[in-house]
Amino acid sequence: MPGALEDIRVIDFTHALNGPFCTMMLGHMGAEIIKIEPPAGDGFRRSWMPPNSKIDGYEFLWINANKKSVVLNLKDPRGADLARQLIAQADVVVENYHTGTMEKFGLGYDDLKKINPRIIYSCSRGFGESGPYKDYGSTAHTNNSMTGWTHTGWNYSGAPGTKAIGIGHRVRTAQRRHEDPVAAILDEGQGKLLFRGKVVDVARRTTEGFLRGRAVIDGLDEDRGSRLEIAFQNEWVVAWRDGAPLAMSPDLICVLDTVSGEAFGTETIGYGRRVSVVALPAPPVFLTPKGLEHVGPRAFGYDLDFRSVFDPLPFPPPQAGER
Repeated sequence: MPGALEDIRVIDFTHALNGPFCTMMLGHMGAEIIKIEPPAGDGFRRSWMPPNSKIDGYEFLWINANKKSVVLNLKDPRGADLARQLIAQADVVVENYHTGTMEKFGLGYDDLKKINPRIIYSCSRGFGESGPYKDYGSTAHTNNSMTGWTHTGWNYSGAPGTKAIGIGHRVRTAQRRHEDPVAAILDEGQGKLLFRGKVVDVARRTTEGFLRGRAVIDGLDEDRGSRLEIAFQNEWVVAWRDGAPLAMSPDLICVLDTVSGEAFGTETIGYGRRVSVVALPAPPVFLTPKGLEHVGPRAFGYDLDFRSVFDPLPFPPPQAGER
């Protein structure tokens, strides 16, 4: 069945998240999306992937579904001219560059309406087209600072800099001194070691915008003979040890390389990895009734009442048939 935007051609100059999400939705409604990428490719292709990865990240693949891709160097006159030829036969242009960038390429709205008077020109800027912040770039660093996220992180860490920076510094120091980086993380983050073992199975699927799945870890050393299973929805959400719940969101579950202390994300964890699973305390705001409503286990579809792994009371044993 044709979509509502069948026969509409969109030239997509967007990158990162908000722009590609827009054009993804247009593609889902039937539009033909032609994504323009620089010679090195969209810089978001390898986001959240290991260094030197040869495959695209799941988040890039998700928000760029239903799109064609063309590589053009817009800084080269020939590349910009080829872009104009595509736009002359298109219906919509979407871009989310910094203010003035498309004009530098000779591809601003005033330029394009001369070659295609009916073109619909759409742009997305982090701080809009007017006002005191219109020339600000919209990056994670800028947004975190503008909203107070960085300052809040400083308060939680008890020192200037975010908690993550403090943990990263301790890991690098431990590696340089040939000390145990996992122990350094536990000390810096006031965390708790949950399990050591080897990854024996990983299952992933992408549904409704989430990377969902489970990782299964067989115990080693003092955990030999036990099995840990961790469910994830983009992030690690709930961990069960031998069928009994052990840790859950909003406590921060981290899967670390046992030797290096480097963290494995849900998209990079793989079979055979020797890992240490740790928990770090949740920020107090997440432990409020309102916080748990949004980030507790029930928010992710698990029929579990939140109990922190730092709670001295043990979890009750699972009942027959309970999961």
